[in-house]
Amino acid sequence: MAGTVEAGATLARQATGTGADVTGVVRAPIAEVWARFQAFGPEVMAWWPIYESMALEAPGRDEVGCVRAFKTKTGRSYRERLTARDEATHTLTYELLEVSPSVPTLTGIDTVIEMQPKGDGETVVHWRSFIRAGAIFLGKIIATQEEVYQAAIASLDRSFNPSLGTLEVKVIGASGLPKHGLFNPDPYVVADLDEVGPQTTRSVLFTTHPSWNETLRFDVLKADGQLRLSVWDARALGLDEFLGAVTVDLHDLRSGVEAVRKLTLTEGKGELAVALTLKLDAGEALAYTEATEKLHEFEHLLHVLDGLKGQAMEVVTSLSQGDPARYGYARYPRDPNFPDTPFEDLPKMTAGYPAGQLLAPRKVGRVAQRLAEYAYSQAQFLNRLSAEGADPWRAMFGEWDAAPEAVISQWQSDVEFCRQLLQGVNPMVITRLQDPARIPAALAGLSAQGLTAAELAAAGRLFVLDYDELTAIPQYRDMVFYAPIALIYREDLPGGASRLNMLGFVLEREAGAEVFVPGQTPPNRYLLARLHLACADNQYHQFIFHLGFAHLAMEPFAIAQHNCFPADHPIGRLMAPHFRDTIGINTLARQTLVSPVVPFTDRTFSPGTSGALKLFLAAWRKWDFAANSFPAHLAARGFDEQGSDGVVGYHYRDDGYKIWNALLDYTREVIDAAYADDAAVAADPVLRGWCEELRDPERGAVASFPAAIPDRATLARVLTTIIFNVSAQHSAVNFPQFHYLSYVPNRPDSMFTRMPADRGEVDAEAIRAALPSMVIGQFQVSFAYLLTTPSEHVLSDLEGSKELYPAIHAKYVARLRAISEAIQARNAAVEAGGGMGYPYLQPERIAASIDI
Repeated sequence: MAGTVEAGATLARQATGTGADVTGVVRAPIAEVWARFQAFGPEVMAWWPIYESMALEAPGRDEVGCVRAFKTKTGRSYRERLTARDEATHTLTYELLEVSPSVPTLTGIDTVIEMQPKGDGETVVHWRSFIRAGAIFLGKIIATQEEVYQAAIASLDRSFNPSLGTLEVKVIGASGLPKHGLFNPDPYVVADLDEVGPQTTRSVLFTTHPSWNETLRFDVLKADGQLRLSVWDARALGLDEFLGAVTVDLHDLRSGVEAVRKLTLTEGKGELAVALTLKLDAGEALAYTEATEKLHEFEHLLHVLDGLKGQAMEVVTSLSQGDPARYGYARYPRDPNFPDTPFEDLPKMTAGYPAGQLLAPRKVGRVAQRLAEYAYSQAQFLNRLSAEGADPWRAMFGEWDAAPEAVISQWQSDVEFCRQLLQGVNPMVITRLQDPARIPAALAGLSAQGLTAAELAAAGRLFVLDYDELTAIPQYRDMVFYAPIALIYREDLPGGASRLNMLGFVLEREAGAEVFVPGQTPPNRYLLARLHLACADNQYHQFIFHLGFAHLAMEPFAIAQHNCFPADHPIGRLMAPHFRDTIGINTLARQTLVSPVVPFTDRTFSPGTSGALKLFLAAWRKWDFAANSFPAHLAARGFDEQGSDGVVGYHYRDDGYKIWNALLDYTREVIDAAYADDAAVAADPVLRGWCEELRDPERGAVASFPAAIPDRATLARVLTTIIFNVSAQHSAVNFPQFHYLSYVPNRPDSMFTRMPADRGEVDAEAIRAALPSMVIGQFQVSFAYLLTTPSEHVLSDLEGSKELYPAIHAKYVARLRAISEAIQARNAAVEAGGGMGYPYLQPERIAASIDI
């Protein structure tokens, strides 16, 4: 592995490939920084303590072309060649020649470091590399390189600005120390803080209960430090005997506040009493405490992600069985948390894990890659978090998981909240309210634009959000949720335009419940209450419309399609691509995300796993196959294709009708080609057996499915309902998740404090305390990223019935292409006007099946 570059500037222009790219600031003038940095030999060890050894190879002159050989404290050995050094431009470049042990697929790294002066006495250091490695390991190599470069810049800065502050360790005393042999020990304590070097107390003679009251002082060199305290028995000839040790995290210390600790020696026996005082510079204190807290939470997140990935692979290997001609049906078991709730009435699931439904290695690899991408994005989490004025929720976004900037900038607005009811992740709840008698009594006195709520309803301008099903779900652990009711109105704007806006809402349904009204309720209190409203909507979205009516409700249809249709049946062939991987992904979810083994929903959603399934069960009992079709569900909420409701920008409705109509025409044409007339449909024994299996209480148990399909029109509506639900509908409630759920305050999965009872204003800390912790927030972001993994099989790219009916298929594909062009043109116009587009029902972005 070798190569030569004549000058750093040339390398910067000509090198190709992907690599690490890090910029940082050293708080010293550029002349001083360059003077310390430019050496290529062992002088580097003075400011960068990662090396165990370093030397220049013969002839040993520090000049362009020289080679340095070094070994790091991690045990790897390297050889690097200096390829350019320019004092005028403060540029240095070098290339990696050899690394041992080798790094898989790595064939070369060219590195460029450039410096520029900044302001008064500071230096910007830009450190980047061009890496030649295989795609599988490239992301990990880049992430590792960026961590190393960040650490190098920080270490260079620290060489000019030695420490963040000091840590005083007052070793008070110990008790219960062991003795070995006949004599009591002569104990002393060794304290070791990271790379600072150990310090030692004096020995106290002949005691298992020593008292030292001795203070040791350390420079604090990094935010994620750990203090190791070990107790030793001083013996003659230096053969001291180990008595015990304990490691202390410093992340919960507060600058200037003494913390007295009694520490059980986890290695050995006894108890050690110490007083710890962290004294940080004023500018470092907040960053230290915040950053270290987030570091520990993030490490926990990665641990759980690894566990989840491992659990997924265990499911694949342990549950799979042979692929039977007919798949069995199974019922969900009762839940110990709700022993009286008949979870067996949930939609039927597949018995076991048929081998034919195993997720392909490529699919599992894409999911693992998505998790790895998120983890790599968090490699710089602490650096982003420590930036002045950093928003901790914004800091969760990095290279791979780009931040939804428009949502972040607008989420506190009521107008944005209401826009998301039409174009966001859950466009399924908002309902037109035209009967004034149905206005909740607590909200009847509200008004807007000179009209009362009743007058707005009579004018067709009033809408309701009602989360009544949550009233039957008990509060879970330390998490909080409400069952709110909100009124939304259509606000008239100048020039004939309109938009939706908030009229007001209640979180509780008892008489005298507090009414939250924009402009009247104190602003922070109002925002906190609206966070609870968004949290309630999130439970409906995730557990009723996403997990429930999409994943779980469609699984019996996937089983029945496999069982009932021969491989050559035209209707079976039409439906088969729309059930690809559904059973596999549902089985995986049951054993991981909603499983007690890796209790993801228990950790992240306010109702917990049991409450979430109980919430869906209540909705499932009211579910009806025909009423759940796209047009019927919209109509039940007061919306139609013509937009007679006056609501503009309801892109879910508008784009959804385009897809629905295209699917309906496509299925009609396929059916007309497959069946000579209605009588042929009614006489088809495969269709009869399909209806029987789906309706059978011991098999599909979908009681609302038609008992028979008498004609071609009925079959077209049935097939369109199924195909739309497993493709467009699932995509509409799944793929917006990263955009709208990843910024936690926009739509929290869980809340942790109730509204203060005094009805007065609250401060920003009360809002922060109500939101999830950083580790739960990381779960929310990471799984929004995971669940929006793009599908490999999209609606616009299906083979479908192409072989049987090529002309029909070509016409269908052309129509989908035209739909996509129309949606893209609409979105471009919206975004040009400063709005947010709605791409989720573009045919090339609609997953053909529920496969994630």
